[in-house]
Amino acid sequence: MLKEGSLKSSRILKNSSILWVAIPVEKLQKKLHRSKLDIAGAKRQARNILKKALLENPNMSPDNVEKLDVVQDAFAKRDTIIAELKPVVAELEKKLGKAEEILERYG
Repeated sequence: MLKEGSLKSSRILKNSSILWVAIPVEKLQKKLHRSKLDIAGAKRQARNILKKALLENPNMSPDNVEKLDVVQDAFAKRDTIIAELKPVVAELEKKLGKAEEILERYG
């Protein structure tokens, strides 16, 4: 990832294409971080729902607890969020890598 100092010094450069890259880098980093947090939150929520279902149904086997509607809904929601955000994360990482490369070359 880019260091904070490299972002500040890159804004001083005269080349307009460099300025265009340097300014939104912070926004890209925030969006990437938010997307990763959303994925982690969805995984955590599904795991917590599964644990709660296991505690509420001690007489059921773990395989049968996973088949409960509540757990299946949580897993489906998790999978949907992951499917939506994985391409966003990949694109943002690609953009940040390109921006870092440009800043290293001209900065």
